[in-house]
Amino acid sequence: MSVPRNRLSLLFHKYYNGTATEHEIKEMTDLIRKADDDAELSALLKEVWEDLEVEKPVFSHEVRERMLSNILPESGQYQDATGREIIHPASQTSAFRVRYWAAAVVILCCLGGSWKWNELKNSGREHVAVQPDIKPGGNRATLTLADGSVISLDSTAKGAVIKQGAAEISKANDGELVYNQLGKSSSSQPQMNMISTPRGGQYQITLPDGTKAWLNASSSIRFPIAFAASERRIEVTGEVYFQVRKDKSRPFRVNFGTNEIEVLGTSFNVMNYDDERTAQTTLEEGSLIVTSGEQQSKLKPGEQASIAKEGVMSVAQVDIEEAIAWKDGLFHFQYAGIEEVMRQAARWYDIEVSYEGPVPKRQFTGTVERNLNISELMTMLQYAGVNYRIEGRKIRILN
Repeated sequence: MSVPRNRLSLLFHKYYNGTATEHEIKEMTDLIRKADDDAELSALLKEVWEDLEVEKPVFSHEVRERMLSNILPESGQYQDATGREIIHPASQTSAFRVRYWAAAVVILCCLGGSWKWNELKNSGREHVAVQPDIKPGGNRATLTLADGSVISLDSTAKGAVIKQGAAEISKANDGELVYNQLGKSSSSQPQMNMISTPRGGQYQITLPDGTKAWLNASSSIRFPIAFAASERRIEVTGEVYFQVRKDKSRPFRVNFGTNEIEVLGTSFNVMNYDDERTAQTTLEEGSLIVTSGEQQSKLKPGEQASIAKEGVMSVAQVDIEEAIAWKDGLFHFQYAGIEEVMRQAARWYDIEVSYEGPVPKRQFTGTVERNLNISELMTMLQYAGVNYRIEGRKIRILN
């Protein structure tokens, strides 16, 4: 059906201003869902959005524009970079084009600064507002020294932290720890340190050789305060992104689980969470070798080695942006199921997720800022067809 421009514009403004009746809200969402001309509807929603007078926007202009571009395509074609059609999140089949118009209305209102939980409930989907809201994670970590003492980096002031053996450890800013190797270690046994992030935490560290590492939530990196003359060997859990300082005389080796990565100088991401189906190594620049048991693969930029629980390794070309988006403060999903989305959310927001009945069959493609409160993220998922209930720090996904 053709969209009645004046009527939809009026309803949209009334909804934004909080004066729309239940009947008008239903009429507005019905008009959007039943529209035949996607291009016309996209143009109309953009026009209405631009006409709104925003006094206190929730997000910055840059964030609003990015989200709007994710929801409203520039043309009538709904395809990804490879030409594949994107699957409608609320669809149970693979034959539907993207129709995000219900989500567009709600998200545009949210971007304008108005959260109207009663109106959202009237749209026909269950929602319980978060009181208080759950905020996103931040720079939080602990440092465990060689003697077993633990330092909370959250409360440590900027400046020198401690001098340990042949290294001076300093906190450069709120989210970075720097190791300066002052000389050769006098100990025959390496002194090992470990930095760990909790759920809802992230941190950055510069290792004794100048290599930089970014830790995602629920991750750790264990390393010597002074690297050996023949190699640089560390251990990781969770997810860590590396920019390795080149040193041909000392290969950089990363152990994760029973697997190993060997590099000379490169940028890559390693992910090894217990609740994920596979461990993954994704190469951004340079080259590296991944070893798992008797299997070994040399990766090229843009390739990812996936190691299943049973030990089988496979290599494929992947979207680098998706793999390392977390380091740049983003969630990036490419045909991701609801379980994958919620696993990432659980780690970043430090929440528990459960499912009532069968897991909803949804797929999501897009990029979302990680600095959103949980209510903002869940509202986007809700209007893509995901029903849920929040109880404290627990989220139950409803079928």
